[in-house]
Amino acid sequence: MLDVIAGYDPEDPSTAKGVEHIPDSYTDYLNPTGLDGARIGILRTVFSSGPESDPVVEVAEEAIGDLKALGAKTIEVDAEIDVDELIDSFYVGNFEQQERFNEYLDSLGSGAPIETFEDFVEADEYHESLESGLQAALEIESPTDEPEYFKRLYRRNQFIERLYDIMAADELDAFFFPHQKQLVAEIGDDQ
Repeated sequence: MLDVIAGYDPEDPSTAKGVEHIPDSYTDYLNPTGLDGARIGILRTVFSSGPESDPVVEVAEEAIGDLKALGAKTIEVDAEIDVDELIDSFYVGNFEQQERFNEYLDSLGSGAPIETFEDFVEADEYHESLESGLQAALEIESPTDEPEYFKRLYRRNQFIERLYDIMAADELDAFFFPHQKQLVAEIGDDQ
């Protein structure tokens, strides 16, 4: 999969950073001893507790065991992170959704079924579980000009720098944590 998607994409300027670092094939790096001596920081503060999180935590714990069995050294890292507070403090989805959606519609040209994000929301042809997020995005008049948007981007960058500092101080090669707090919700269920 990585071999197929690797490369520069003018629609995603961040891909330019990797242009000089694309191998002939990522499969060349599939090495059974590749984790020997690797230092993996376990961000335990990102793990959730409670019955809704138990299946995710169980799989994560198994993966930690696999990392150790493959030769990695796992280091418990206390990054003092409150996940919910963290996400709330730098989530920019509502600020970017309207603009990105309109850019997508523009890219379709005359084939676009509607003209704007506002048209989409007003058509009311989406699942009810999406309504609060869509309405929140619609209420922001000039999303990427809002001071709060830039504050959130700044907090995100500060957090990334904090993680880099932890990696340097503990000589870590990577962090490990569950991607989400609970199993993926079925379509229509709130997560």
